[in-house]
Amino acid sequence: MTISQKKLKCLVVDDEQDILEIMQIILSNLCDEVVVSLSATEALNSGHFRDVDLIFSDISMPGISGMEFLKTIRSHQIKVPFVFLSGFSDDKRIQEAENLGANLYLTKPFQAEEILNAARHYLSLDGSEDERRI
Repeated sequence: MTISQKKLKCLVVDDEQDILEIMQIILSNLCDEVVVSLSATEALNSGHFRDVDLIFSDISMPGISGMEFLKTIRSHQIKVPFVFLSGFSDDKRIQEAENLGANLYLTKPFQAEEILNAARHYLSLDGSEDERRI
């Protein structure tokens, strides 16, 4: 099955409803289904992280942080591409995200084109995890 035949599913996790709505609109141009969660806890409990092609997540959220969310996903040996969206752009946080296995770190406010470029990149590759890193 080629990527064009596969039904693409993206997950967006953010505690801001406005961000979820914007991301859903942006990603609906590329993804057949866009699942949204208002928290990492909700995303983990729903199990959606197990059957998606790409995850976008905030870092700073009540309860389980985006970093903890990524750690949990990677502990289940799930290699889905993972993009952080954050209002913070300090080097220490970016390095931590990379060390945990994040594929990309975008800062808010973001442009729709940044999201679309990231989604196109990660949804079109079928190579190794290393090839997916930008």
